[in-house]
Amino acid sequence: MAGVVLAALFIAGALAVGRIEALAAPVQELLLNASGSAIGLTLVVTLVNGVAEELFFRNTVPRHLPGLNYPLRIAVAVGLYVAVTAAMLVPLLAVAAVAVGLVAHLEVRATGALISAIVMHATWAMGMLLVLPVVLAA
Repeated sequence: MAGVVLAALFIAGALAVGRIEALAAPVQELLLNASGSAIGLTLVVTLVNGVAEELFFRNTVPRHLPGLNYPLRIAVAVGLYVAVTAAMLVPLLAVAAVAVGLVAHLEVRATGALISAIVMHATWAMGMLLVLPVVLAA
C-alpha cells in the first residue's frame, strides 16, 4: 500500500512540476529508457535494481554502522542512498530517494522484514515507469 501511496504522490507532484523544464526534462530523458521495445528489459532491470537497493541500503548499510543509534544509522543510510541516486543528475530522482528511503526504513521497522520495503519499492518504481510517462506527456 505504501508503494501505491508514494506513486500517487509522485504522479500528483509530476502534474505540478511537469511544466518546469529544468525538473521535467531530466525525468523525461530518463523515462525514454522505458519506451518502445526496451520496456520489458527496463522493467526487469528496475525490479532487480530495486531489490538490490533495498538489500544494501535498508539492511547492509545500517548493520555495518556499529556504535550509532538507530535514527542516526537510518539517516546515514538514507543520505548515502540520496548521494548515490543524485549521481544520475536527475534532481527529482534525488527527491524520490529521500521519500523512498525513509518509507522503506519505516516499512522495515514496522514489519521487521525487508520484503515489505522491497514490495513498496517495486510498486513505486512500476508506477513511475508505467504511469508517470503518460502523466508527463499530457
